[in-house]
Amino acid sequence: MNNNNIERLIKEGRIYASKNDFNGAKNKFSQVAELFALAKDSKKQNWALAAAAYMSILNKDIAEGLSLFNKAAKLGYTDLEKLDDLSNLKYKGRGLKELNTFQHIYKLVYNNASTIGIVKYQSQNIEPWQWMKYCDTRNLVRLKKKLPHFKSTKEFDFFKECLAWVNKCFAHDAVNKPSNSNPITILKEADDKRGFTCQEFSILLAAVMQAQGYPARVIAILKNNYGYGTGKGHWVIEVWSDDFDKWILLDPQNNCYWMAGKEVLNASEIREYVLKGKTQQVNPYINGRKAVSLKSWLEYFSVVWIYNNQNFFANWDTLGETEETSDRPHLLFQDKPRGYFKHHQGMDYLYPSMNKISYKLKYHNKKLSFVLSNSCPFFKKYEISRNNGPWSECKSEFVGHLTKGSNIFTFRVRDIFNRKTKNVVLAINKYK
Repeated sequence: MNNNNIERLIKEGRIYASKNDFNGAKNKFSQVAELFALAKDSKKQNWALAAAAYMSILNKDIAEGLSLFNKAAKLGYTDLEKLDDLSNLKYKGRGLKELNTFQHIYKLVYNNASTIGIVKYQSQNIEPWQWMKYCDTRNLVRLKKKLPHFKSTKEFDFFKECLAWVNKCFAHDAVNKPSNSNPITILKEADDKRGFTCQEFSILLAAVMQAQGYPARVIAILKNNYGYGTGKGHWVIEVWSDDFDKWILLDPQNNCYWMAGKEVLNASEIREYVLKGKTQQVNPYINGRKAVSLKSWLEYFSVVWIYNNQNFFANWDTLGETEETSDRPHLLFQDKPRGYFKHHQGMDYLYPSMNKISYKLKYHNKKLSFVLSNSCPFFKKYEISRNNGPWSECKSEFVGHLTKGSNIFTFRVRDIFNRKTKNVVLAINKYK
């Protein structure tokens, strides 16, 4: 075996990959695999086949990629932990874990472990919201006791019911402020017939949502010239919707939400319509009815500030996405200096997926090991159901014992407010 020839082919494969010529890279790594096969070096042949498979999938040749993984699996490439480096590869800016093909790869690799086969795989790609500091949960529990019983059973109907309730809690007053920004204080002082600003409407609604177990945050939307004068900004909230699988915007002062066609929008999506001059496609709604009189509020979506590190019962930190829109120096907004905000780029970071469950698997010596993780901010415990049986609590790491035939594992998270996430399923056939 000519080592220089192999090193040359590997180098050429990497050069092709760096130039996004994934087909050329695949051919080079396949040649390397053939040379290692002639040398009967299955370990290195295994690596080269896996590299060729990566390139095939990046080239959108899924069938060939899976075929190459099949060959690699038969050479011992069955430990999923060895596939973690897939997460560093990207296809058109998207991590490979986000592609549906990644689940098929998992399935294929396990099917080539001679004793088990994956039938259904539902683990979700998550990125924990590590920098979020939620409210003191004790105060959230206190707040929940002061709330009415919301009757809606469907999620979006529930959101609209909470939105309407907060809208009626007090009148809008553009000047008056409560003694502090604690939601319980806002409710208490509103009982004295005091009115407050859009900021207090939003703080209260975000806290109400959190007290029901929904991730929520306050959003500031601003006009281009927000740094000058007054009345150039408005406060709303975004809440994570499990049903829509996205963040959506709610405006408690105006009791409205925004839609484009049948899709409920978040602040960033509305802003995109505004910046692209497509405002005719976006409309505000109040309880299912189009509210044409509120259409003028679109001018506030030129700049968006997202408050993530918020703690309504103390002080909050901020994280925002802003856009420079004037060559004049920015002054103040809501009595806060321009430098108060940290500037950030990256929509995936600003709009993370919430309330998701992920599991990693390893099958070794006829034992299936699980490692669970989640992006549920009010997490309390994991629960598992085996073969559609009763639910029981489980640890984040455990060994699942398989019986011959069908084995169905169903996972969910229960939070501190007793809400449950959507189930995720793993179904495995054991052959021996």
